[in-house]
Amino acid sequence: MGIAWTFALAFGACLSGIAIALTIRETRGPLMVERALRAGDPRRSRALARVLARGALPGQRAQLAILEARALLWEGAFERAIAVLDARVTPTPGHAPEIAAIVIRLECLLFAERPGEAKALFDHHRDALRATYRWKADVASISAFLRFHAGDLEGARSELEAALRRTSVRVPITRAMHLCLAEIAHREGSLEETRRHLDRTIRPAADLFIVDWAAAQRRQLFPDDPTPARARPRRASSASSHSGLWRNLRVGLAVLFFRTTALRARAFTVEQVAALVVLDVALVELLRLVDYSSGAYFFGVNVLTLAAPIPFFLLTALVAAPRSYRRHVMLRVLGGFYAALPLVLIVVFVAIRMQPRFSSGPTIVEWAAGAWLLAVVVRLARSVAPDAGLPRMLAIAPVFGATWLLPMFLVARTTLFFAPSMDYADYEASQQRRDALVFAQADLVRDAEGSLAPERPGVTDLYFVGAAGWADQDVFGNEVRFAKSTLDARFDTRGRSIILANDAETNGVLPVTASPTLRHALRAVGLRMNREEDVLFLFVTSHGSAEGLAIHPPREGGFHSETLSPSSLRSMLEYAGIKWRVLVIAGCESGVFIEPLANEFTLIATAAANDRNSYGCATGNAYTDFGRAIFAEQLYAERSFPLAFTSAVREIDKRESAADLRASRPQVSQGSAIGAKLRELEERLAVRSPK
Repeated sequence: MGIAWTFALAFGACLSGIAIALTIRETRGPLMVERALRAGDPRRSRALARVLARGALPGQRAQLAILEARALLWEGAFERAIAVLDARVTPTPGHAPEIAAIVIRLECLLFAERPGEAKALFDHHRDALRATYRWKADVASISAFLRFHAGDLEGARSELEAALRRTSVRVPITRAMHLCLAEIAHREGSLEETRRHLDRTIRPAADLFIVDWAAAQRRQLFPDDPTPARARPRRASSASSHSGLWRNLRVGLAVLFFRTTALRARAFTVEQVAALVVLDVALVELLRLVDYSSGAYFFGVNVLTLAAPIPFFLLTALVAAPRSYRRHVMLRVLGGFYAALPLVLIVVFVAIRMQPRFSSGPTIVEWAAGAWLLAVVVRLARSVAPDAGLPRMLAIAPVFGATWLLPMFLVARTTLFFAPSMDYADYEASQQRRDALVFAQADLVRDAEGSLAPERPGVTDLYFVGAAGWADQDVFGNEVRFAKSTLDARFDTRGRSIILANDAETNGVLPVTASPTLRHALRAVGLRMNREEDVLFLFVTSHGSAEGLAIHPPREGGFHSETLSPSSLRSMLEYAGIKWRVLVIAGCESGVFIEPLANEFTLIATAAANDRNSYGCATGNAYTDFGRAIFAEQLYAERSFPLAFTSAVREIDKRESAADLRASRPQVSQGSAIGAKLRELEERLAVRSPK
């Protein structure tokens, strides 16, 4: 990897580290307060909130006031909770603190037996409350409680049961839901269901006012049945964020297979996300340790390079999380992704190790893993933020691709160690052999160009360039050589011909056909000929497709396989500066060359239409069917290229029809000016003295 990419990734890693540090600073304190309340200890939660508020940043004070009011709510101090909200939370319509304050105020009013005020407040903010995700369980319970107070017991029960299926048992509001269901069951005369819901309110043990209410009601309704014992509330500790690492990894495995149900009941903390990031980074570094061997060199900067893309996913999580409940969604998206990542890293690493040592392109496994992870991220964001909106979901793909998939592909083959081994020596030797072959081809092209006869002033000369593209079948090389013989004998091209061929017979004798050699050959002809007076006859033959003609050099030829596209051939001819052109293109679907190459100074014949196959390209043949009709038959009887090409098309149509073959439909295109130039050539050849 280049120095620029290394420093870019290192800089990105630093920015991501700073962002994570700021996020931890802003969220660690509130998370401690939240965990204390979830553990059933509202007094400790309130104390933590008040202590943290003394040194908090201005943006955190409203959030801590919300948490303190919530703790007072679950202690049963409803009026004090409302007073804290009135004094320390400034209303900001649509923002998360305002929504949270409204939810807590509603719960305080309902638990304080003031349903009329609660209903008026709920109706006033109905749309904002329905749109929230962070407080969805509380809003559903408030709606159900209002139904209960209005006498709609069936509607209240239905809404509460639906909310309970989507809510974690650790959230305090679930106890209030069970207590309300117990009251509904009691009014309907179902004592067993009443007992069951009261027991679920009391257990697991917690020091919440709702538990005291449930215990008192149970003693009143079931005096002979002992109330379940209440243990002392468990205190949340900082170590708890790391104790669930294996549980988080199991959740990640489920997320990797699009099973996000487990994620809904999992509340990731900043410490847990940080632990998963450390695990993923450590896994990447450990996997690359396998590159070590005796005498290997260690590249310390690559440690940072390999680790840099991991924190980049924070940017995707920022896009996925709506501002109104960003922290909640970000932690779930980050936790779910980082928990799912280890298995993907292992699979991609194994795929890379199975590749040849010096290959550098992404494998199909890497492409599949990237697409899979993109689908997982979109599903993950959609699961934890279902009301985030389509534009936000669509924005995830490019952000994830640019900030995570692309950096990971770039560093996938970066290693921590480099060892000069026999494999590398063999690679260097093969590179030297390849370079020698390329230089040898340059010599062959130079010799062929040097043998070209000069143009003759006042004489319309014809120059021939032939190129056979496919190395594994001799038919293409055969017909290029036979075409040269025909033109040398009938059209006075002897001494003005260059042929390139990819076949075993001419390997090392003729230059191979490749883009550089063909470009040089055409350029040499263009420099040697009189561009206003002379004509080029170019014949290219190979297997074809909708993209162009295949160029497949010999394996030891020093060049790679490629496709000669119509646009590439046009640029070569323009680079050569050749004006008058006769082009014969033989190959399947070769009609694709007609439109890009046609102009008033050009005659073109192709072996097939742009959607048809041509025939006769079998090993051992002297010609393809098209080449035979042109060079072995028509040009031996006719010196007019337009007439010869047109007659060849008719003959091919007859033969394919007689053989019941799908018509190849050869194409001929003649420019408006080329006809007069070719007649000059015909007249000269007609009166040329025989040799």
